[in-house]
Amino acid sequence: MDLEEVYEAKSRMYKANQILDEDMIIFMMYASYIGSLKRIAYYKYVHKLGFDVRALADACILIYMFGFVYQFEFEKYLNRKEVKAVLNKTRYPEWTKMGLVGCSTSDLIKLGDEFSKYMDSLENELVTA
Repeated sequence: MDLEEVYEAKSRMYKANQILDEDMIIFMMYASYIGSLKRIAYYKYVHKLGFDVRALADACILIYMFGFVYQFEFEKYLNRKEVKAVLNKTRYPEWTKMGLVGCSTSDLIKLGDEFSKYMDSLENELVTA
């Protein structure tokens, strides 16, 4: 993901006072990337090392919310058919949505636990193979 491309898309969004359809894929790719960072951090630090999930949630707020990564402007667009279509093309749509507009700590725990079970099952398959 080219961060400069994301900044240019944000600039166009603010100038037009709306999200341009041609920039939607850029925002979704970036949100998918952010979601993957959260997913991996949850698995490695919360699940494997026992960190308090609130530390991850707080770090996400500090970095993503105050760093203007989360785009709360997207919340009103999430129910649009074309936005849902792009969102659902990502491998983990819920994590992509989380990377786009954030989530509650309870949602982070729920999705993080599901992903951790999946990763543990893959790890167990590799060990037994």
